[in-house]
Amino acid sequence: VNLFRIKVKDLGFNKPTTLEKIYKKIKKKNYNLVSPDIALRTRLIYKEQKKGEWLRFATPLKSMIDSDNVPHLPKLGKALDKYFIETYWSYPGAVFHPHNEFVVMKYDI
Repeated sequence: VNLFRIKVKDLGFNKPTTLEKIYKKIKKKNYNLVSPDIALRTRLIYKEQKKGEWLRFATPLKSMIDSDNVPHLPKLGKALDKYFIETYWSYPGAVFHPHNEFVVMKYDI
């Protein structure tokens, strides 16, 4: 599995756009969404993370749903000299900005 960081602007968006449109463009660029299992396991491997950095994983919609029936996607972070796993909303209409990053994957390079 090869993981890549991409910015929303690198997908061709120069203004805020929805997660649904971002995911369509990710697929057009021949990237794959990351399974929640791989995203969470990455926390065990990625130890070079910079303080204050938060990495949002592009996971399939509705692959992680909380007890309130709200879908989420995982984020890895480092702050206060500790490593974190956090989640962020992942419904189709969620809005992201050109500077936002997502972690995506490719099986073959």
